Amino acid sequence: MGNWKEDKFTADGIYIYISGEKYQGKFLDGKKHGRGIYHYKSAAVYDGEWHKDRKNGFGIYTYANGEKYEGNWLNGEKHGKGAYYYKNGDKYIGDWIKNKKNGHGVLEYLSGAVYDGEWIDDKASNKGEIIYANKDKY
Repeated sequence: MGNWKEDKFTADGIYIYISGEKYQGKFLDGKKHGRGIYHYKSAAVYDGEWHKDRKNGFGIYTYANGEKYEGNWLNGEKHGKGAYYYKNGDKYIGDWIKNKKNGHGVLEYLSGAVYDGEWIDDKASNKGEIIYANKDKY
């Protein structure tokens, strides 16, 4: 069900791909656009905003292994502010650029230790501080 304009779907709808993947949400000119939920074949799920078939705006991506990213997306990539929850209990909250931790961020380890500082291409830089669970600082 939905509206068609010049042979392109424009409305709320459900699209089931031949691969078994499924999208439920808004379409504009035949593309995912607006709020929607995409179920991947891997069992991962993205619930959030879309723009011209790409993740854009705020969204939550839950990986098949249980890890999760909640935050901003740009052109299908993690970009802006976001939080990543690892399956081992660690959590990163901070800046992302093109799917990588870049800028200021805080990584909280399950052990109670915390790294608060700058990140470059997914790696902690030397511009930060580690505070261990016993409050020792490095």
